[in-house]
Amino acid sequence: MIPEDQALLPGARRHEGLVNYPPPDRWDHFVEMDARAHPRKVPHEYMLIPTTCFTCESGCGLLAFVDKKDLSVKKLEGNPAHPGSRGCNCAKGPAVVGMSHHMGRWKPRDHDGNAGNSWVGGEVDIQHADGVWRIHQTTSVGPFVSDDLDSSRIYWDDAGVHQNLTFPVQPDPISGMHCWLQKVRIEPAHPNDRYGDIVVDTTKSHQVYQEWRTMTRPAPGPGGLRRPEFMHRPVKPKRHAFRMGE
Repeated sequence: MIPEDQALLPGARRHEGLVNYPPPDRWDHFVEMDARAHPRKVPHEYMLIPTTCFTCESGCGLLAFVDKKDLSVKKLEGNPAHPGSRGCNCAKGPAVVGMSHHMGRWKPRDHDGNAGNSWVGGEVDIQHADGVWRIHQTTSVGPFVSDDLDSSRIYWDDAGVHQNLTFPVQPDPISGMHCWLQKVRIEPAHPNDRYGDIVVDTTKSHQVYQEWRTMTRPAPGPGGLRRPEFMHRPVKPKRHAFRMGE
């Protein structure tokens, strides 16, 4: 119960002494009963950590409920103290675990010691053994001296993670095009995992490709087509490029 005379945050609401968000003075130690254990009273102790949703440009505020026993995030709710969202957030925001499409770039140093694109690419160490490729970020992005003065004004330090490397080729059974919406499994980070690490088993990836390939029809398609002309592409080639042997 919250006293009627206690001021609430902008996004909080009060009803008969109940408030939909705990006040900030309880964020360091907030106790909540487990609803799934009803009628037993099973308390959970949380720390409420303010954070920001990264799914879109709105940057809505979130509250992460961190379990004080194992420091794992148990749930996310809107942050009523956020000046923009005021406790409201859409369902897709907390549902997205990580998103860095075409943002992740990396550059191994070549034998001359010259780096690649320093604007968006972090340096990586690449290891390869028994069909398993491991990429580990050694440095990230930062300002550097060049002929372009803007390179010394770089304020970002996140090189991102290029998820294209982790997606095995899965041909669509109808069009033969690559399937981007694939089934994934989310699990907590392992003890030796670090942000930006990528591990790809090309042997297993090729096995997945062969499984999906058996569901496709051999080329050419109707009219000698390599792929259907109605399938949209960002940069559509000339029509003859869609036909086999032309």
